[in-house]
Parts: sequence; structure tokens; C-alpha cells
Amino acid sequence: MSSNEKKSSFELNFPHLCELYQDLGNDAFDGWFNILPHKIFATKLSLSYFEQLEHTLGSLSDVAWLSLKSKLGKQSNSSRRELLSLLNEAAGYKRFLEILDEKHIGFDQIVPPPQPPTKRRTEKEPEWFAIRGGNVVAAMEVKTVFNSDYEDEFVDSNTKKIEAGELPNVRRLMPILSHGFYNKISDHVRKAKSQLAAVQGELELLVIFLVLNIDYEAAHVSDIRNKVEHFLQDQQSGNLTIVAEMRSPFLN
Repeated sequence: MSSNEKKSSFELNFPHLCELYQDLGNDAFDGWFNILPHKIFATKLSLSYFEQLEHTLGSLSDVAWLSLKSKLGKQSNSSRRELLSLLNEAAGYKRFLEILDEKHIGFDQIVPPPQPPTKRRTEKEPEWFAIRGGNVVAAMEVKTVFNSDYEDEFVDSNTKKIEAGELPNVRRLMPILSHGFYNKISDHVRKAKSQLAAVQGELELLVIFLVLNIDYEAAHVSDIRNKVEHFLQDQQSGNLTIVAEMRSPFLN
């Protein structure tokens, strides 16, 4: 595919990513948006990832999309990690819609908390609120959990390979997650519970959505997935639901 063909396909098939690419510029988030059209079509793996990301962004309501763009614009000098955390808020919105439907909880709209003109939201406010009849009936907090410094080095190395159009490295997998990573999960859950507890009113549902960034292969090991699910189930109570999505971060 020629450069012009990539550009045309990018504009046609990735409208939300194209809008961010045009608005934020090449230097935003440590250059993540630099040569984005090339990165998307570099490999089948990268194309699949970006297609999923575009689909997630497309699930946002107009209000949610404007809120996310505003956050990205205000924090464009931050790291790629911060970008990933913000994009995961969009994934949380999509999952929130699914959970509300699964639990048959009606709502009029899902909205973010009010954003101050220049500062980030306070840490006590969850990411998303489901509103019905002017009242909050459910809330979701999104947390992104990163693995380790060693994982960061692996991610950085593979990110450069992906951007160069090369295949990522692979490594031998030990099908376990460290106790330290489980401690990180617990810490994020504790903080999320505190944020959700600060929401006023009698809510029908509270949701913690965790995105766990781990080894690409480990994310697909059923034993690891089952252990994480059981670990999180033990921390649920009352109207609180905890859901997790395990993925590799190296394309981010």
C-alpha cells in the first residue's frame, strides 16, 4: 500500500484517530501520534489493534468524545502511559454500556464528571456516571495497572519495532503473575472503591473496570485469567462489580 493509499484509508476508516492525529500533532504524548497512518498499516497485528481502538472510540457519545478530546488536549505533554490510561477510559465507557445492559439497568445517558477549565478532575470523581431522570443510578471508575519496569523496557523495545514496521520480540513465558502485581491490583481497587464511595445518592450499581497490562502471551493464558478473575471476585461486595481486561501494552 502506497503512502497516499494509507493516508486515504486512514482518513476513511479511522475518523476518530484521524481527528486526534490532526488536533494533537506529532509531538503529543512522546510522539505517539507521529507517523500514525504508517503505524496502523505496519503489520496485521497493529492493524487489528487500531481497528479495535477506533471501534472503541466510535462507541462514545458526542459528550463523552468531546470530554476525552479535551483531556487529551490538556495532557498532551504527558507520557504514553498517560495516553494509554486516557484511551482506556473510552474502553471503560464501552464496557459500562454492556454491563448496564446485562444487568437491565435503564439510563438516559452516560456522562463524565464536570471538567474544570484547566485542571484535571479530582481523584474522588469516577470516570463515568449513568443518569436516569436527572439522578445518578450507576458509576464506573477506570484504572490502568502496569506490570513492572522490566515490562516497560520490553514494551518500549517492541513499540519501536512496531513503529519501524517490524515484528515484535517474543520471550519465554512463565505462566504466573508476581505477588507484586497482585498487590498493585489491590491498591488500584482500594483507590477505586474510595472514589466510588464518594458518589452521593443511592446507586444501583458501582463498577470498577481494570485494564491490566501484562505480557502479550500471558494475557492469553487461561490459568492466569482464571486466577485474576477469582482474585477480583473476592474483593466484590454488595452492588460493586469488578471487571478486568488483560492485554499487552506494547502497541501503545
